[in-house]
Amino acid sequence: MKSRNLIIALAIASTTSTALADWNVSVPATGSTVNMPGSPNFVANNTGATVSTATILGLLNGGSNVSVSTGTTGVEAGNLTLSTGVMMVPASAVGGQTLSFDVGGDFIGALSGINLSRLLASVNGGSRNLIADVGGAFDLDFGISGESSGSAAVTNTASDVDITAASISLGTPGGENNLRAFSSVGGRGGDFTALATAGDFDSVHIWTRATGNLTRAGNVQISAPAGEILMAVSAIDARSTNSSGPSGAGGAVTLSARDGVSVQEINSSASGLGSSGNGGDVSLTSTMGAVTVGGTGIASFSLRSAAGDVTILARGDVSIAALQATATGASSGGSIDITSVSGSVNIPGTTFTNTGTSGNGGLVTINAADNIFMHSITTSGNDAGDVDLSAGDSITMTGNIVGFNSTGSSTVSLAANNLVQARSILVNNAGSSITITGDEIDLTGGINSVNAAQITLRTHTLGRPIEMGGLANNPAALSIINTDITALSLGTPGTTANIGQLTAPADIKHVRMWTGSHPATSTINYLQPVDQNGMTVVTSAGTNNFRRGIKGNGLLRGGPGNINNIDQQIDPGYALAPGNLIFQTTDTNLLPTSTLNIEIGGTAPSLFDSLSINDGRLSLSGALNVSMLGSFTPSFPDQFKIVDIFGGASRTGFFTGFGEGATVGTFGGTPLLITYLGGDGNDIVLYTPQGQPDPLGTLKITKWNDLNRDGIFDSGEPFIPGWEFIVSSTLGSFNTFTGPDGTVTLTGLPVMQYTVTEVMQSGWAASTGLSRTFTLTEAELTSVRFGNYIIPEPTTLGLLAGAGLLVLRRRRSV
Repeated sequence: MKSRNLIIALAIASTTSTALADWNVSVPATGSTVNMPGSPNFVANNTGATVSTATILGLLNGGSNVSVSTGTTGVEAGNLTLSTGVMMVPASAVGGQTLSFDVGGDFIGALSGINLSRLLASVNGGSRNLIADVGGAFDLDFGISGESSGSAAVTNTASDVDITAASISLGTPGGENNLRAFSSVGGRGGDFTALATAGDFDSVHIWTRATGNLTRAGNVQISAPAGEILMAVSAIDARSTNSSGPSGAGGAVTLSARDGVSVQEINSSASGLGSSGNGGDVSLTSTMGAVTVGGTGIASFSLRSAAGDVTILARGDVSIAALQATATGASSGGSIDITSVSGSVNIPGTTFTNTGTSGNGGLVTINAADNIFMHSITTSGNDAGDVDLSAGDSITMTGNIVGFNSTGSSTVSLAANNLVQARSILVNNAGSSITITGDEIDLTGGINSVNAAQITLRTHTLGRPIEMGGLANNPAALSIINTDITALSLGTPGTTANIGQLTAPADIKHVRMWTGSHPATSTINYLQPVDQNGMTVVTSAGTNNFRRGIKGNGLLRGGPGNINNIDQQIDPGYALAPGNLIFQTTDTNLLPTSTLNIEIGGTAPSLFDSLSINDGRLSLSGALNVSMLGSFTPSFPDQFKIVDIFGGASRTGFFTGFGEGATVGTFGGTPLLITYLGGDGNDIVLYTPQGQPDPLGTLKITKWNDLNRDGIFDSGEPFIPGWEFIVSSTLGSFNTFTGPDGTVTLTGLPVMQYTVTEVMQSGWAASTGLSRTFTLTEAELTSVRFGNYIIPEPTTLGLLAGAGLLVLRRRRSV
C-alpha cells in the first residue's frame, strides 16, 4: 500500500497518449490540492492498482480543505467522472472543511452506488461545504446530502452547496436522490446556491430545512438566465420547525430563469412552540416564460412571528395551487405581489395573508395582462392588508375576499377591462374602502362591510349591469358610476340593514335595492343622504328609513306594502339645479323633522323643483322652504305645482305652519301662497295673488246637534266635534274636521265660489241639507252652519208606540 505522505508526481509528455491504467496517483495525507490534468479526460476511481485507499475523504477527515481540478478550460477542458465507491466517509469524520471542484468540462455523476451524503455529512457539529465551478454540464444521477445531526443541538450546521455550471441536473426523484442540506437537530440548514449560466436547472427535491431549537433553515437561490428551472415533480423544503420548543427562521427561496420556473411546491415556513422566527421570503421570476407551483403551492408562514413575503414576476402565466403567507400573535402576515406581464394568474386554492391577535395582515397585489382566476383571498389583522387585483381581461373569484380586523383600515380594489366576478366581499375594517371596476360586475354573494367608509362600483361602459347578492350591515357611502345595478339586496330578509350615502350619476337607469321576497319586517336604514341622480331606486318591501333625506332626480319605487320614512332634507334637483323626484310607493311619509326644499327659477316645470306622488299614500308634515334662483321674481298669475299627486295617490296632512292659503314667503314684494287643492284638485300649488291687498277670505264651518230637528240653531243645543267636511272649488277639494268646539275656521282662502259638503255619519240625519254653495268674499267672515239629529232606534219607536196605545186604552175605559 502506498504511503499517504507520498506527493503526487505526474510526468506526461505532451505528445504521448497515456491510458488510464498508466496513471500513478496517490493522495498526500496533509495535502490541500489534488490536481488532475484535463486532457485526456480523468476518471477518479479506486480501481487503479496504485491508488491509495486514503482517498480525498482522508484529506477531509484530516482537517484539510480539498480542491479537485481538471486543470484546463475551453475545448480541451477535461471532464470529471465520479465512479462507484470513491467517496466513503469513515466513522471518525470531522466536519468544517470545503470540497471544491474546478472542472473545465463536464462534471458527471456515477451511474450507481455513489451517495455524497457520505462525502459531505458532518457528525456532531461542523459542516463540509461543496463548491463546484463547472465549465460544462453538472450532471449527477444521484443527490447530494449534507445533513447535520448529533447531540450539540444549537451548534450543528448543515453543509452549504454552491454550484456554477453551464447547465445543472441533480439526480432523479425518489429514494436518496435528493439534495439534502438540512440540520436535523439544531443549528442551521445549509444554503443551496446554483447558477446555470447557459442552460437549464433540473433538480430533485431540495431540502434546506432545520429542525430543533432556534434553528434557521438554509436559503435556496437558483438562477438560469439562459434556460429554465425544472422541478415539476420536486419540492423545495426550507422550513424551520420544532415540535417541542421555539424555532428559528424559514429559509429564503429565490428562483430566477429566462424560459420558465416550474416547482412542485415551496415551503419556507417557521413553526414551533413559544416564539419562532420569521417565514422565509419567496421570490420567483421568469423573464420570458411562465411560473408554476403545483402540489400544495407556496407556504411562507410563521406560527408565531412574521410571515415571509411572496413576489412573483413572469412574462407568461402564473399558476399556483394555493398560497399562504400567514402569521400569528402580534406579528404580520407577508405581502403577496404577483405580476404576469403577458399572461394570466391562476390560483385555484385559498390565498391567506393573515395575522393573529394584534399584528397586521399582508398586502395582496396581483396584476395580470389577461385573466385572474382565484378561489379566495383572506387578509386579516389589526390592520387587515389591502387587496389590489388588476386584470386586462376578467377577474373571477370562486370564493370570498375576506378582510377582517379590529381597529385599522384597509382597501379592496378589483379592476378589470371586462367581467369582475366574485362570490362576496366581507370587510370589517373601520375607515376602509371597496372599489370595483369592470365592464360588468357580478357579486353573487354581495358585500358585507360593517364599517367600510366608501364602496364604489364603476363600469367602463355606460349602462352595463351590476348583479349583487347583497349589501349588508354597511353604513358606508355607496357610489355607483356608469352602470345599472339590476339586483342589489341589502341585508337578510326580516332583519335590519344599514347603508350610508348612496350616489350615482345621471346616466344610471335603475338600482334595485332588494331582490326576491323580503317580508315587511325587513328594515333598511339609509344613514346618509340618498342621491337619486336620475336613477330608479327600488326599496324594500319592509320599512325604509331615509335618515338624512333624498336629493337629486329619479324614481323611488317600493315593493308591495312598503313604508318609506323620509327625514331631514328633501332636495329635488339638488346643487342649484331644478329637478323632479318621483315617489311610487305604498306609503311615503315626510316626517315632522323633514324639510322640502323648493328652488324656483321660472314658471316652466323644468325651471322649478317638484315632487311627483304616483300611487300610494303621502303623509305630509315637516317644513317647506322656498327660495328663488338667480334674479327670478314671481308675479301674478304665476303658479308652481310643487307636489303632483296622481295615479290614484292620496294625501293627508299639511306642511307645518302652512295651512290652506297660507303665505310661504314674499319675494321681490310679491307674496307666494300655497293651496292643497291645485291642479286636478289634490295637487300642492304655489301661486301669486291678484292685486293688493291679498284677495283672501275666511270661512267658518259650524256643526250642531239639532235636538228639535227644526233646522234652526237654538240656545242650548250642543255643538258636535270631529265632524268631517269636504271643501271644493275650481282649484280642487280638501277635507277638514270640526274642532272640540264644533267649529273649524279656514283662513287665507282665495276669493271664489265654494261648496261645503258634510260627510254623513251612521245614525244621524241632516236637518239643514248636506251641502252649501256660496261665494267667499274677503270683506267679512263667511259662516255656514250644519244641523244634524240622531235617528231614533227602531226598538225605541216601538216602545213609544206601545206606550201611546196604552194611554189611549186607559182614556177610553174612563
